[in-house]
Amino acid sequence: MAEVLQVRRYGRLPGAAAHHGQILIRESDDPSHIVTTTPAKLAAFIEAVKAGEFDHLVP
Repeated sequence: MAEVLQVRRYGRLPGAAAHHGQILIRESDDPSHIVTTTPAKLAAFIEAVKAGEFDHLVP
């Protein structure tokens, strides 16, 4: 049987949970799809977004 996690806010992410050193982020369009990452990788991604590294992808 799959373990049921209580999904809670992780920082500013409303559909995320911390579990065994991983961050689980629920896809808002398809809640059955879960993206898994580490706190360090998520922090690096957020910093890259803040620094504008993905601005060229937005029209």
